[in-house]
Amino acid sequence: PELAPFMASIVGNIPTMLSPVLIMFIDLVTDVVPAVSLAYEGSEADIMDRPPRDAKHDRLVALPVSLYAYVIGGFTEALGCFASALFVLSYWGYSVTSGVLINWPPTDPDLSSICSPYCADSSYYDEALYESQTAYFMSIVYIQLFNIVCCKARFVSIFRHGMRNSLLNFGLVFSSAVTACIIYVPWLNEILDSRAISDPYTYLVPLPFGLALFIYSEVRKAFVRAYPKSCVAGVIGW
Repeated sequence: PELAPFMASIVGNIPTMLSPVLIMFIDLVTDVVPAVSLAYEGSEADIMDRPPRDAKHDRLVALPVSLYAYVIGGFTEALGCFASALFVLSYWGYSVTSGVLINWPPTDPDLSSICSPYCADSSYYDEALYESQTAYFMSIVYIQLFNIVCCKARFVSIFRHGMRNSLLNFGLVFSSAVTACIIYVPWLNEILDSRAISDPYTYLVPLPFGLALFIYSEVRKAFVRAYPKSCVAGVIGW
């Protein structure tokens, strides 16, 4: 989800939906505490029922992990983030269906016939872009919070494993609080070129994508527990 905005901007000539400064905040602030907290995660309830890892075949970074990280999880997150950013641009008048996004920035005065009357004004589209980048950032953080819960256990359902890792619980609150500050604290808005979210419905846009990851994770774990020797389990089990 962090690389996708730049690839889309290069290939599709659309606005870059995430700024480098906000990427740094993700990698150095909002992701740090939740990621480190996994080192303090308790063992799964059935760990003594499983055979030890085969060092010759069970690699730390194997195909199932890469498949989840770069295809299933990564693609789902990127879709949710783009949906939020495009939702904000539509709120500002830059509708996806109008075609105005494929030639950014929209400096042609004639564009007022297909989008907002102010959409060709440079200060107007700058503010719209800043808010859409903020929405993209917000979506990465919130979908990642779903993802970190999915990664707490490899085989056991989260409903059985529980949320007893206090550092991770703190990390969820910490990341949410930092994100709220980046969105709503005025002096941070000026430094980071972030903006307050105008339409509160924007916060609902990434929710289905986070829930999709969570549901997939629970179904995956249930399938691997039920059919541990199957070919499918060999691909999706990690």
